[in-house]
Amino acid sequence: MRERGFAGEIGAIYVLQSHHARGVGRAVMNLLARDLMARPVSGASLWVLRENLGARGFYERLGGAIITEKAAADGDISLHEVAYGWPDLARLIC
Repeated sequence: MRERGFAGEIGAIYVLQSHHARGVGRAVMNLLARDLMARPVSGASLWVLRENLGARGFYERLGGAIITEKAAADGDISLHEVAYGWPDLARLIC
């Protein structure tokens, strides 16, 4: 999504359910944003499954905005993903 101003991409993060609502995910995103900004990359995106409402809510609370969606098929399985973007990674720094 470089052409849309999102030169950085966050592959995936996963926080155990037992650690939700403890600031772990926010701290991980903060570190990722700092690392990308040091490269220097000012904007980034990530993909999440459309059905993963918990993660989507988390990214939205962090200021992520939906920038596109896609569907992919793997045999009989169809996956729908949503891309969230942060044009200004400084917003993730706390």
